[in-house]
Amino acid sequence: MKRLRAWFLAPTWVVTLTPFIAPLAIILAYSFLTRGTWGGIARPWSFESYQRLADPIYLGIVWRSFWIAGAATVLCLVLGFPLALFISRGESSTLTRKMFTSLRDQVSPTIAAISTMLIAISILVAAAILIQELSKPQRAGQRA
Repeated sequence: MKRLRAWFLAPTWVVTLTPFIAPLAIILAYSFLTRGTWGGIARPWSFESYQRLADPIYLGIVWRSFWIAGAATVLCLVLGFPLALFISRGESSTLTRKMFTSLRDQVSPTIAAISTMLIAISILVAAAILIQELSKPQRAGQRA
């Protein structure tokens, strides 16, 4: 029974995780490409971007980025958790609960399934276009 459940949940996991994994894979692939002469990216694969992280200028930028991300996370937790607790402890007829209950009742499962499939198809088309663009040979002096 658990194996059957896993098979039925697999497409849902794929559709849920693809919007997160696909952009990360694209960024990872771009990070190994070389900077072009006039900006953009060029074909020779290299570790040049990762070697630049040791430069003191970039270390400061990376450290500041992580600091800002951490501060924003803490601020969201400090503000968001009490608000969520307040909303959940309220009366059973709060506006938020009414909105989500009526939204859940009014959306057809067919429409939800179709919209999920359209999102998945658009991600696959975008990935195919990216692969096609990366597989084109670059001419000398041509912008990437």
